[in-house]
Amino acid sequence: MRLFLDITRRLVALSGAVSLMGAGAWGLSISAGVRSAPELAVLRALVASFTPLGWAAVSGGAVVVGFTLGALAVSVAREERGWHLLSRSEAGSIAVSDATLRALLGRVGGSVDGVSAVRARVRMGREGWDLRCHAECWTDAQLHQTGGALKEALSAALELHTGLPVHRADVTLTYVRKSAAERVH
Repeated sequence: MRLFLDITRRLVALSGAVSLMGAGAWGLSISAGVRSAPELAVLRALVASFTPLGWAAVSGGAVVVGFTLGALAVSVAREERGWHLLSRSEAGSIAVSDATLRALLGRVGGSVDGVSAVRARVRMGREGWDLRCHAECWTDAQLHQTGGALKEALSAALELHTGLPVHRADVTLTYVRKSAAERVH
């Protein structure tokens, strides 16, 4: 249902933007003399009351409002992608940002033995979190054990902090060499 409402809201904003830009372009063509105002029987009174400069001002305003609505629809879509709804009730809702989850998973993943860096992405599915993680491991790490420990630690942290289950967790690993300073410690 939420997806339907999101799509509907975006379509309304985009169709409003396209309509206003089209009306603005139509009005600008009248002000420029490309269209003859008397051809428009329904709008004769309105057309007669505006000078070419008035048509240009109104049409330009319609184009600006159209672009603003279009930009708003795109920015709302981008903003909503960055947040995950954890719960909703009559008293309000609780959401967490992608950046917060990436920071949490990076901190937890970096604490696993043998892991030097973690890049994680999460997506909310119907059955819970879908977690995708790429980790860089030191060359002395045993990949199978390190990957299993990382997958377990990330899944447990995500479930603990969000209260929602992890449906799927995919982990990819690559080796990185330790620098001379890191080998000493």
